[in-house]
Amino acid sequence: MIASLHGDLDAHLQGDLADSSKRSYASQLNQFRLFCEASGVTMVPEGRLLAAFIVGRVHTHTALATIQSGVAAVARWARGQGVPNLRLDPLVQQATRVAVKRAVRPGVQKLPLSHEQLRRLATSLSSWQAPQEVFRAARDRALFLVGWAGMFRSSELVALRWSHVHFFINKGMALFVPDSKTDPGEGAWVFLASAPAPHLAVCPVRALRAVQHITGGTGAVFPASEHSQLALHKGTVGTRLKKRMREAGLPDFDLYAAHSLRRGGATHAGRVGLPVRQIMVMGRWRSDAVRQYMYCSPDQLWQASQQLLRGGC
Repeated sequence: MIASLHGDLDAHLQGDLADSSKRSYASQLNQFRLFCEASGVTMVPEGRLLAAFIVGRVHTHTALATIQSGVAAVARWARGQGVPNLRLDPLVQQATRVAVKRAVRPGVQKLPLSHEQLRRLATSLSSWQAPQEVFRAARDRALFLVGWAGMFRSSELVALRWSHVHFFINKGMALFVPDSKTDPGEGAWVFLASAPAPHLAVCPVRALRAVQHITGGTGAVFPASEHSQLALHKGTVGTRLKKRMREAGLPDFDLYAAHSLRRGGATHAGRVGLPVRQIMVMGRWRSDAVRQYMYCSPDQLWQASQQLLRGGC
């Protein structure tokens, strides 16, 4: 009876995960299974075994984020096996501290894309006239403008299909995100207004209309090629951003990545005075973790440093 209840509970708890998270957890749990097999031990929800798994991954130079994801996956599996607090085991906590000190850290954090950089990028992409480049330039322009204004994750952007896009006359458009990371199984709506006349260069609605005109508005919103039904891979969003920034003559393009769009939108929203609560809704954040995305621009930080050095009262 108890085992049945645990199984039912685990099945229901799976509903709070996005599909991408489920795949990640399954992959991590498989790594734990392989580790147990290689060690000649039975896969059981035991603190000593999970601690050994953590330390083993540190020794194989696994990234800290990957180790933490593995711990979460095993702990979630353990909960379904009747061990609800495996992470609190003293050996697991000790091994986790070792991982935090010694595991491979992620690379340099990427900068947010500013409104001015976005404008220059969009203007540059509007100038492409060669027939073979018109589609790619229009697609990339819309990709960046929609991603920035909607504070999209790259996985959300490339998953958009034209059936998720609804245009409203004199207002803008609504985009349905079917598998948002923070709303798994429910989806979320993103509302983007049409930009006023002085700012048409950065209007995401106008840019997406241009792509619709070229592709016919069926299949993936951001296809890999003009006549393809296959969407861009999420890993190419950052690559394309850097390439287009370089072509637009924007400096330090290597300091930017796909997440610079999401961070840039959130940062600018804070600069123009939008309340944090509203930014959370716009960017589909469930907690004030949004504050980690709201950065001062490099220019603001230079100015702040100059003010600091001037002294005075």
